[in-house]
Parts: sequence; C-alpha cells; structure tokens
Amino acid sequence: MKKWEEAEDKINTHLHNKYEEAATAAQKKLKKTKESGLELFINIYNKILPIFEMIKTKLKSISKIDPKEVLSNIKHVWEELDLKKMIRTFRIPPQPKLKSLVRENKLQIVFSIIFFFGIFKTIQSVRHYFIKPGQDRTIASVETINKRPKYYLLGKKLLKIDNIRVPVALNGNKRISTIMADIVVECPTRTAQKFLYNSPELVYDKLNSTIAPQINSFPLTDEGKRILKQKIRFEIGQLLKENHFENYKINRVNLVQVTSS
Repeated sequence: MKKWEEAEDKINTHLHNKYEEAATAAQKKLKKTKESGLELFINIYNKILPIFEMIKTKLKSISKIDPKEVLSNIKHVWEELDLKKMIRTFRIPPQPKLKSLVRENKLQIVFSIIFFFGIFKTIQSVRHYFIKPGQDRTIASVETINKRPKYYLLGKKLLKIDNIRVPVALNGNKRISTIMADIVVECPTRTAQKFLYNSPELVYDKLNSTIAPQINSFPLTDEGKRILKQKIRFEIGQLLKENHFENYKINRVNLVQVTSS
C-alpha cells in the first residue's frame, strides 16, 4: 500500500508542477500580448495624431479665408483669362507648378477622392430604390392582361357588298340613268358580319328602300360619295338594330368603285 501511495503522491506532485508551469507561461504570454498591444496602440496614436493636427490646422486656415477675397481673386483670374494663354497651357502644361500644388495639398486631394467615391457608391446602392420617370411598376402577383388591338380579326369583320343600285332622278338633259356601287363594310362584330353575309336580300332590300334618288351625277362627286357612305353606314346599322344586335354601329364603309351608265 505504501508503494501505491508514494506513486500517487509523485504523480500528483508532477501534475501540480506542470499546471503551475502552464499557468505561469500563460500569464507571461498574456502580459507580453498586453504590452505589445499597448505599444501598437501608442504607435498608431502617435502616427494618427499629427494627421489630425494637420487637419485641424487646415480647417482653421480654411475658416479664416475671406469669401470676398476669394471672389475678388476669381474675378481677377477670370479677367486675365485669354484664349491664347489657355491654348498654351494645354499644349505645355506647367508640370513643376502642378507637382508643387499636389505636394502641398495631397491630404485635401486624398480626402476629396474618398469623399466623392463614398457619394458615388451611396448613389449606386440606393439608385434601384427609386422609380425612373416614365417607368410603370406593377404588382408581381397580378397578371398583366394583354388587350386586343383594334385590328384583331379584322378580316373576319369585313363584308363586301357588290352591285348596290343607287336611284337616279332622271332629267331629259342628262345622260346618266344608272349608278352602281361596290362597297366594303367593317362590321362591329363577327356575328354581325355572319348575319349580313347570310342575309343579302335583307341588305339589298334595306338599301334600295331607304336610299332616295340622287340628282344625276351627284354620287360621282367627292361630296356625293361621302354622303352615300354615311347613308349606307346608317341604314346597315339600323338593319342590325332591328334584328336585336346590341352593338349595331358600323365602324366604317369604304367605296370600292362607283360606275355609271
């Protein structure tokens, strides 16, 4: 038993010594880290402090500038501007003066570049939040309905009517006795076009019974053709209305040809 107790004591002593060594090494390392960190902070502070002092000095010098004096200098420079001098300056730039100007104002130039770069990045980041003028924004969950154009299925709404006889008031001094017209009618719906296409006798009867006799060659003139188109448009619309069409107004009537004999 004594041997086991002696061995246990040795092991405990060894572990205790190792723990103390590790704790001491950790304390030394932490102390060294603190010292190096403090030294680094002091170095950074010593480097930054002159920059802040310089900025403070520059700001003080800027605050002492008289605006009136600046305006007078600008006015003086503007008065001394000459086209020849400007061309000479662009051809042969004053490099020594530019170098000295950059060397003396390098801090202001750096801060100006950083400032304008920050403004540019800010504008780029918030630009997509604003709606461009003339741009319509729609809700994504609502479907956009495409409206049918006015010419949708226009060919199926057209109806050609041939050989419409226009009554003529005969006069002994005139030679025209018959006027025939061919027209194309644009119906309001395809149903109306089908009805008129399948009922030609109703169309001819309506037109022949309602168009009054014309004065000889009047339907051949521009005014006569315009009145004839209006009359045909109205009468065919009335025919659709009499047959209980809700949309009975004829869109337009085109004269294909008007012949006389």
